[in-house]
Amino acid sequence: MYWAPAWSLLTFDADANLIPEYVMRVSAHRRAVFATALLLLGACGSAVPRSQPAPRDSYLVLISFDGFRSDYLDRGLTPTLDSLARAGIRADSLIPLQPAKTFPNHYSIATGLYPGEHGIVANTFYDADRGEWYSPANRQAVEDGTWYRGEPIWVTAQRQGLRTGTMFWVGSEADVGGIRPTYWKRFDATMPSEARVDTVLSWLRLPATERPRLLTLYFEFTDDAGSRYGPTSPQANAAIARADSMVRRLIDGARALPFADRINYVIVSDHGMADTRDAVFLAEYADTTGLRFATHGPFAFLYLDGDTARMDSMRAVLGSMPHVRVHERDELPPEWHWNDPRMGDLVLIAEPFWQIGRGRIAVPPHGAHGWPAGTPGMAGIFLASGPAVRPAGRITAFENVHIYPFLAGLLGI
Repeated sequence: MYWAPAWSLLTFDADANLIPEYVMRVSAHRRAVFATALLLLGACGSAVPRSQPAPRDSYLVLISFDGFRSDYLDRGLTPTLDSLARAGIRADSLIPLQPAKTFPNHYSIATGLYPGEHGIVANTFYDADRGEWYSPANRQAVEDGTWYRGEPIWVTAQRQGLRTGTMFWVGSEADVGGIRPTYWKRFDATMPSEARVDTVLSWLRLPATERPRLLTLYFEFTDDAGSRYGPTSPQANAAIARADSMVRRLIDGARALPFADRINYVIVSDHGMADTRDAVFLAEYADTTGLRFATHGPFAFLYLDGDTARMDSMRAVLGSMPHVRVHERDELPPEWHWNDPRMGDLVLIAEPFWQIGRGRIAVPPHGAHGWPAGTPGMAGIFLASGPAVRPAGRITAFENVHIYPFLAGLLGI
């Protein structure tokens, strides 16, 4: 086990004002053993959260606010989250995995695996072996468990005899390993936030023989506001306050339950958000005819069917693109674990805070995410509070891949 800088192979100009993050390079098995040992031993000064011995009848609600960056908690808009942090733990930040996108990071939180290990390598990507695309809009792929590797926490819980309920979470709509949550919902962006909270509360009010012990809850409005208006906008601040109110609605609704004192709350985000500068467009530098490309943003995967001659020519042509580095997948930092062919033959990574597109888009976003974890604004949040959470105040930043064993510990499984 050793430490290495994530930016060791990706140094941009000095004026990019990058803040390097240091991430752990260790196998998935050793990572789980290491984190679990810290949970059980309660090692002082650890960079991962710790649980206390949890009874088998404890409950866990895992909440995610998409794109809620770490410093959103310092704007004086989150009294409920602040109270939870004081009673439990708050990380300085939660370090997203590469790429800092919604689908790969949510599934990493659920499985304790890197995207290159669990297979959900981006929001949209191509699998050459299957000859198929995965994307949020492709309902057949989203609900097909064969796309997903690893074992998400709700499958672990179900295998241990616990019921689970997922109010939206990446992978929870599929039969991963032949298992779905006891209760689950297809993602519906039109479903009001209040209705999502109330659905989770309705599951908690079920008779004990039907009640889920693990529940998830997901909100995307924080990401929407940051992307559309920018992370420092009044609209982003309004979304931050709204996020806090949703947690308050949940806690207030659960307070009347006879087992309220056995509910643990974990609040996370998949990544942060940063203001964008501008974009460069692939079609202005190379012939993109027949090229499989995923996807507009701070990085892109190019799928060339392993054609080394085309890879060499494309790399030479794209080398003239400003603010972009072109890499073969095996040239990237090994601690990223970008070892899956689903990540393309060539990988384009934009300089912060630039973006890459295939062709020009009419209205670029004001905010974005997807740059490497050391980029300012990319870090997310981690808070936890409840009877099985060992109060520790502030803990240092850690990668979200370490959350899975903490969740298992809170459930006593």
